[in-house]
Amino acid sequence: MTTKTLARAIKNKKPAIIKEKGTPRYVVLDWDTYKEWQEQREEFLDELEDYRELHDPEIQEHIREGTKEYMAGKSRPAEQLLAELGLLRDKPRKTKKNSGKL
Repeated sequence: MTTKTLARAIKNKKPAIIKEKGTPRYVVLDWDTYKEWQEQREEFLDELEDYRELHDPEIQEHIREGTKEYMAGKSRPAEQLLAELGLLRDKPRKTKKNSGKL
């Protein structure tokens, strides 16, 4: 691959394939394309994990049990549980506001 071909690929934000003896060996990507591919990969892996979990017989049984308990009225609002555990805050957190000074 020539420098001119690589420059054209970078300018057009398209992957450039570098070959050795006619066999593809490397791919050159612009940073935005690389980040987008990484984000898509992470989303895919998360969805694949969800799919596998939902098709796991043990997890399916837990979901069925939880649904039965919910339908039988054996549930409570999350706020109540958090309060019982001492994890519910009465006041929202205060955050530092940027004063605009450097």
